[in-house]
Amino acid sequence: MALLMMVSVGFALQLAGTLCIGGVIGIAAVRAFRSHRLSFSLLCAWLLVAIQVGAAPVLSAVLQKPAARLGVTQTGLLLGLMVCSILVSLFQVSLDVSRVRRQLIRQIAVEPGTQAGHLTVGQPSERVTSTGARVIVVIPAFNELHSIAPVVRRVSAAGFAALVVDDGSTDGTAVAASAAGASVLRHRFNGGPGPALRTGLTHAAELGYDYIVQCDADGQHRPEHIDDLLEVATRTGADLVIGSRFAEAGSYAGSMGAVRRSASRFLARSSSRATQATVTDPTSGFRCFTAELAKQAQHMGDHYLADTYEVLVRIGRGGYRVQEVGVPMDTRAGGEASSRGGRLALLTLRTWVLTATRLVPAIDRPQRAR
Repeated sequence: MALLMMVSVGFALQLAGTLCIGGVIGIAAVRAFRSHRLSFSLLCAWLLVAIQVGAAPVLSAVLQKPAARLGVTQTGLLLGLMVCSILVSLFQVSLDVSRVRRQLIRQIAVEPGTQAGHLTVGQPSERVTSTGARVIVVIPAFNELHSIAPVVRRVSAAGFAALVVDDGSTDGTAVAASAAGASVLRHRFNGGPGPALRTGLTHAAELGYDYIVQCDADGQHRPEHIDDLLEVATRTGADLVIGSRFAEAGSYAGSMGAVRRSASRFLARSSSRATQATVTDPTSGFRCFTAELAKQAQHMGDHYLADTYEVLVRIGRGGYRVQEVGVPMDTRAGGEASSRGGRLALLTLRTWVLTATRLVPAIDRPQRAR
């Protein structure tokens, strides 16, 4: 009898403890959500964890049959569910952090006096397409002092206006770009490729350009082939045209590491499915956007590959049309890759999970034309 009472008391204490822990997590999640510190999806994820913790003894009994069918213990299955919920929560936290950083950059990132308002549509040196569409080249740059001026001069020689977004460089990139003839927007701090591209696309669209071409500042892309992107865009009506290192005429002369090449092939398959088009270079930074698509730049995330692969998947699911054209590229003339090796593999997997599980929504086209 005494033993039974001890077991009963122990079970009651365990139940009370788990209920208290679950309750604390649940209350904290609700309070954070009401103070606008958590998104609704993160709230749901944390409430799920709270329920699992608080009702562990009950869930353990409920999971008896499923656990037996799977050949695992009830505790193991419960822990697996909790781990999955926590992982979902962590993914959502990363998205919330990205959202907060995006809002911060919008509010204070661009330095006063560096707005691109002096760019005038229809300036004499500006190139237009055969249909009269106006074009500008946006060049995101971070510590590209030794390569930015030659890139700007090549863009100007091709007849295009250049808008450089200096993403908080500390080496004089902005001065060199301005001296070479580019209009410059300068971030107060380094936000990453996504925020820099978003700033450039947003300003170019506001200035009334019809096509915005993205070109890297490291000298890898050849501005002489911008016309190839524009020809495909005007001929097919695509919303996004990718200059591929690997498709058809693409003859990438640089050496690409095994990890980076494998990651690119892996992402190419899923982005091709999402866009219903052949995509061989999902991480290319040589692309042509229509003004309509550029206006959706505010939906672009800040995390790794959010501005390349993730954008492809999201706009493909949302109804935008994507095309690809092979173009030759050179080895980078300056700077260095943002990620490599093991970190590259982990960040690639993280971005793929975010898109595969649809934790990031599609960017819907205002008027679908599929």
